[in-house]
Amino acid sequence: MFKGKNVVITGGSRGIGFATAKIFAEANANVLITGRNEEALKNACAEIGRNCRYIIWDIARLDVLDDKINECIQNLGRIDVFVNNAGALVRESPMDVTPESWELVINTNMSAVFFACQKLIDYMIKNDIRGHIVNVASENAFMFNANPYYISKWGTRAITGGWGLYAAPYGIVVNGVAPGATKTDMTKGADNPANIPRGKLAKPEEIGELIKFLASPAADNIIGETVLSTGGHNLQVPW
Repeated sequence: MFKGKNVVITGGSRGIGFATAKIFAEANANVLITGRNEEALKNACAEIGRNCRYIIWDIARLDVLDDKINECIQNLGRIDVFVNNAGALVRESPMDVTPESWELVINTNMSAVFFACQKLIDYMIKNDIRGHIVNVASENAFMFNANPYYISKWGTRAITGGWGLYAAPYGIVVNGVAPGATKTDMTKGADNPANIPRGKLAKPEEIGELIKFLASPAADNIIGETVLSTGGHNLQVPW
């Protein structure tokens, strides 16, 4: 299904992004991952194998976004699938949020997603590519909190719906995923939380498989949705 397809995954050197890159590479896609740490990117590509390459890209820097997407296109020849996965999390109470931490989280998790969608959709329309964009949000996109992380993920969910509506007439499919607690570096020490009905955290690969599905023709009738994958946690949260 993905043989010969070109896939870009931001924040692809670890966690959900890395697992997703491996899944696409195993499906014979050409994969390009991005991140800020070149050594981590090199190691990730070495583990993923010959179908993987990388570029260094700080997604929070909106001033280089157009140039970096163009660099992705030059590396791959074209882009068929773009996964907005890179994210920033600042663990602060609302009263401790500073303009600096706000700007980092909002630029990384929301503004970069909006403008990447804008650039990619324009590119796909002009090149008659019936592509797929998948935005990684969070179950926090459905919860109220004055923390900028929650706010940014609400924004990601709104961006996904808005661009999904705009892009659908052009045959471009935009959707999102909203993972619950997932076993990554952010969740070390919480292997079997009692508040998840399933009784355990998701594996990054489980989220990656959902992303792959949303990037496939099988999901072409799903438009602008942010799909929850929480092990049942969302069913007991009073939104």
